Amino acid sequence: MKLFEKFKHIYLKIIDYCMQRPKRIVRLVVLAGCCIIVFFQLWECVSKLLKPPVSTHSNFELNETMHYPAITFCRNPPFKKDIMADYNLSYHPTLTSGWKNFPFHKKTLADVYEQATYSSEEFFRSFSLEKNSSNIKIVMSLHFTYGRCYTVIPLVTTKMPWKDSGYSIRLLNGQTQKEFDTAMSGDEGWNMFLHMPIEEFTEYGISSSGRIENLYVEFNEEIELKMSVAHYTYFRGRGTKCSDDHLKSTSVCIENCIWRHIEEKVNCSGPWMKHAEFPYCDNYESIKNLINEYDNMINSYGNEDSCECLKPCDTSIYSSFVMNRKSLEGLGSSQIYVYYTSKMVTKLSEKSGYDSTQFLADMGGSLGFLLGLSVIGFIIILEKFLGYMFLDKMVEKYLKKKNEAEQMSKKESEGVKEGKFLDM
Repeated sequence: MKLFEKFKHIYLKIIDYCMQRPKRIVRLVVLAGCCIIVFFQLWECVSKLLKPPVSTHSNFELNETMHYPAITFCRNPPFKKDIMADYNLSYHPTLTSGWKNFPFHKKTLADVYEQATYSSEEFFRSFSLEKNSSNIKIVMSLHFTYGRCYTVIPLVTTKMPWKDSGYSIRLLNGQTQKEFDTAMSGDEGWNMFLHMPIEEFTEYGISSSGRIENLYVEFNEEIELKMSVAHYTYFRGRGTKCSDDHLKSTSVCIENCIWRHIEEKVNCSGPWMKHAEFPYCDNYESIKNLINEYDNMINSYGNEDSCECLKPCDTSIYSSFVMNRKSLEGLGSSQIYVYYTSKMVTKLSEKSGYDSTQFLADMGGSLGFLLGLSVIGFIIILEKFLGYMFLDKMVEKYLKKKNEAEQMSKKESEGVKEGKFLDM
């Protein structure tokens, strides 16, 4: 209550002072308006300091070593038509009506994906990096839509750009004359995906990430691709979630999460679903439900948000440009060259667009320009404020104690004088 009465007294004193001098009212109104503006400006500065904006900085560097991307090849069509016909299936397993006549009592889904897809011997005729096949590792992956795909992973880095230091991959169109005649129809080829070696190819996760380059290579075609790469570093600041684990694939995390949700709904799985806990679908209704749930997953974006899979803090995005493209004469092969033409690398990095230094500069500019405050003026205002709040009481207590001490010493001195007088 004493504090309230004190503020009330100060307020009435200010009003009385302004009424006696009308010019002070104008100053008070201007000061109040400037204070309001400064308050909102400082609030905006504090908000930017708590959640700083992100700015992107780019620069170019010359790399001493060249890191090549992983390349995943998926054949189109992915399934052998004659084997699919033997199982009474359509040309592609995504068509639910084709599973009505499938002999579930004799065969399983694993039999279809094992026999109707293409082996590595049916995919590749030759492959090399820097003219050496031992510089490459081939990894197979199984997918619902793409069937059996193969990823070419580099095991070494190269020091020189150009064609001789890059990939040279020859793919087979068909092993038999019948397959070759089918390939000549013009509808067949390969889906070619360029991505980071750490990011395993997945049917949904890597495509939704936006960190993949997709091309299509037709049968009996030779193509030369010039590569460029951009390294991107995300801002590791407030509210930004990313992972520095360079051994963890974000795309695999997303796809496993989505497949897990699907198999829990339909209570069965397929051979393309890694780490599945449910058995393979063994009847028409279950496989139809599985395919429908898969279609819903593909058509609805944003499902990966519930998976809590962190994107990598450092990522590389590969881009390709067609240097040359021509038809190949001969039986059943296509040639692909992938290489860099320079050592130039683009580096993009996110950085905080606002920090404590800029905050102090903005605060000083707002206070100095609108309120005319300086360091000395701020000290005087602080002294006045502390004086009203605390120093007056401290001084009052100090003076009170001082008076009491003086009175005590005065009484003691008078007592001593009286004692001396009595002794005499």
